[in-house]
Amino acid sequence: MRCFAIAVVVPLGAEAAKVISVGALDKDYVVVQISDGDVAHEAPGEVVTRYTPELSTTAAVATSSWTIKSAQDASYGATGKNPTACSRKKKLSGHSQGAWVSSDYAYEYTYQHWIYLKLPSSLQQGMAYTLEIAAATNADVTSQPFTFDVYSNRSEAVHVNLVGYAPDAPTRRPTFTCGWETAARATTRPSSATRSPCTTSRPGSRPRSGRSPCGKRAAPTSAATT
Repeated sequence: MRCFAIAVVVPLGAEAAKVISVGALDKDYVVVQISDGDVAHEAPGEVVTRYTPELSTTAAVATSSWTIKSAQDASYGATGKNPTACSRKKKLSGHSQGAWVSSDYAYEYTYQHWIYLKLPSSLQQGMAYTLEIAAATNADVTSQPFTFDVYSNRSEAVHVNLVGYAPDAPTRRPTFTCGWETAARATTRPSSATRSPCTTSRPGSRPRSGRSPCGKRAAPTSAATT
């Protein structure tokens, strides 16, 4: 006797690809997080929700699909500017196990995307911006406001070492900053460079610049990963 969970697929055509967040990676990069679907693990089964149409991965890496505007930063102004480069990473966001079919269970998968926008001008501290999104991306919104504030913004570039440490150790919980190294950057940097420049910091010590093994070479054939 086999026991299995029932996966229910719920397409939400009205919502389209769901924009989860828009924020700064650092002063020179904006990151857009977009979801194509989610999996909810509920008794007695699992619910798969798909946001269709899904993100157009072609439009997502086109600089013309994104426009940054600002009423406070004259570098962008009301007319706005497009990023100088776009790249994408894709990660599994949900996995469901359905009924037994022939020789295996029926599986459903959902994904999220991160679009990295390289800016033509650095963001200015405390200033507000609006990211306009082209309809061709299939995103569920056409604009999203954000503010660049180094004191309150959360950035995926900040990493903390979670390995245990002695409370009286002179150096504790070392941190470093580093963002995902895009395929677009990997094609332009020197072949001898194997690591990305990062900043490291430890409590009780001054931040220092260094090179940390947080960046890995991406495939030089594409600016997007699948």
